[in-house]
Amino acid sequence: MDLKRIGNGAHYSEVIDYNGILYLSGQVNVNTHEIRSQSKAIFAEIDRLLAENDSDKEHILFVTLYLSDAANFEGMNAEWDAWFPEDKRPARACIVTGMADPGILLEVVVTAAKK
Repeated sequence: MDLKRIGNGAHYSEVIDYNGILYLSGQVNVNTHEIRSQSKAIFAEIDRLLAENDSDKEHILFVTLYLSDAANFEGMNAEWDAWFPEDKRPARACIVTGMADPGILLEVVVTAAKK
């Protein structure tokens, strides 16, 4: 078993690498209060974390998207479609739920393989 914790914080690790599978903690952005700009910023942060851990979005296996409001689904999907080429999209689930901070419109959890 090869388990590595990366970016340990007070309550969680930013990334877990378990035998070449990366588990990213939920990514959020509160620097803007508009779904498309939050989505774009979150997806950029995911790109950064994957790159730092020998992966990229083409190696994403599964994504869970948590939306604070179903009305934001279309805007989030517009950025999602711009982020992923059609033939490289991973499996995903999208859930509408309450958030710990009212400024969070979207939280994204990713599981990816290393290159």
